[in-house]
Amino acid sequence: MIGQVVELLAARGLSVAPPCFRTSDGYEVERVFTLHRHLWAIEVKRTSNPSQADFARFNAAADLIAADRRVLVAQVNKTAFNGWSGVASLPGLLKLLTKEVA
Repeated sequence: MIGQVVELLAARGLSVAPPCFRTSDGYEVERVFTLHRHLWAIEVKRTSNPSQADFARFNAAADLIAADRRVLVAQVNKTAFNGWSGVASLPGLLKLLTKEVA
């Protein structure tokens, strides 16, 4: 799934090797990368209804790395992104990133 994100960015000439971030107390962000001076945090949940606890834990982990772009990817029908944080499907995330690299 995240491989498509890396391919999209690579096709636009951007070198992205997205690492994950994990702490010893269980906080994690699945993919972290810098794109146009913004630190992106991407977390994938295999649900169509991410909970408030999912968002809270993801945001706490993203805070630890000072990510200024945060997207929780889930099986949702509509992207909700306020310019720095939100939820999106994989196609929605790809659209967000396409706008960012345009």
